[in-house]
Amino acid sequence: MLPILALCLVMMKPASAVVDPNAKMIIVAPSSVTDITHHSFTVNITVANVTAMWAWSCVVTWNSSIVNCTGTQLGPFNSAGSSLLGVIDNVHGTIPKLSSFNTAEASVDGSGIVAILTFKTIALGNVTLSVSTANYANSPDHTKYDFSSVTQAPIIVIPEFPTFLIIPLFFIITAAIAIMTKKRWMKKY
Repeated sequence: MLPILALCLVMMKPASAVVDPNAKMIIVAPSSVTDITHHSFTVNITVANVTAMWAWSCVVTWNSSIVNCTGTQLGPFNSAGSSLLGVIDNVHGTIPKLSSFNTAEASVDGSGIVAILTFKTIALGNVTLSVSTANYANSPDHTKYDFSSVTQAPIIVIPEFPTFLIIPLFFIITAAIAIMTKKRWMKKY
């Protein structure tokens, strides 16, 4: 019985996908985000140069001690009738399988945004939104293609300068300049 089970498991192993040399997945995110207290920002997952794309999938990871993902939505560049799947895991900083599928045989060609992720900051620091295992299937034969390259997105979360400090800081700098000018003037005479 065990050899039959092992044979079934080997046969269930998915075949390697063909790499589409022109297709790319690009993560478009702000290079820095200002604020430490739950500032929200969006990240676009974009595909480029796909042919007859019917469905796509990827794994998204991030440092969950710096940012948390608060939502996902389907981007405008998906075939008609597409749905977005993906469970957000902010404990481990991952969406283990973000994907879009379609029940119809519709497909799209070209480039565009396939998903929009919303994040919020929870601490200062550097975080890279990484995507791996990125691929798409075409229509009508549903051949699976790996993207030839995936561009990652490094983001720096920096503190926001409090605007209420601008006026006092201006007065302090003005006073310091006045004192230095007065000392300099008194030395001359």
